[in-house]
Amino acid sequence: MTMEAQELFESLQQGDWDPDINGDRLNDLLDCFYHGFPVTKILSLIRSKDGKLVRAGSWLLCETGIRACEFFNETRLLIASSDWPL
Repeated sequence: MTMEAQELFESLQQGDWDPDINGDRLNDLLDCFYHGFPVTKILSLIRSKDGKLVRAGSWLLCETGIRACEFFNETRLLIASSDWPL
């Protein structure tokens, strides 16, 4: 990992990334979750009003697998999101 977990997470929240250019940051952050970074951090992303953060959070939520099972009820926020095209 090139940045520490908290720095990666904060740069994501501040919008200092573009998913088309810096997708590797999401992969680095996913790796941090696999190595103990609190999965609860994803909740702030999927609860965000910023569609880019919601999409990043939903991807991370899916990829963390069993680590995120306790947040299954939160996925209703994603289902109800108006950000997704029909």
